[in-house]
Amino acid sequence: MWARAAGLSDDELTRFSRDDLVQARNGQASYGHIIFGKLRLPAVYDQLGEGFIHIRIHHQGSSGWKLHAIHHLTASFDDDGHPHSWRAIHPDDYPLEFFEYHSELHEAPQRPSKR
Repeated sequence: MWARAAGLSDDELTRFSRDDLVQARNGQASYGHIIFGKLRLPAVYDQLGEGFIHIRIHHQGSSGWKLHAIHHLTASFDDDGHPHSWRAIHPDDYPLEFFEYHSELHEAPQRPSKR
């Protein structure tokens, strides 16, 4: 999931500032206000170019704001159609769009069957 950051230390990976928040969107969910952000990771630059994570933050009322999720995609499947690798660091041209938070991360989504 973090292959594009392989070899980086935690300090290098988390060395970003508010200037690296390059895009934000907001909306309402059944449990309150949510913000989506596209955050540049300055230490990630490879054959795909700059690296970005897409984050989902929600307001918890009097508790304030909380990082709720990091968007990841299924990158590849095994021969039986089960996902086995994911991508969390996206290229610049990957659009920031609404994404769901899934608490069942151990239950990876299945690829549609080929018929």
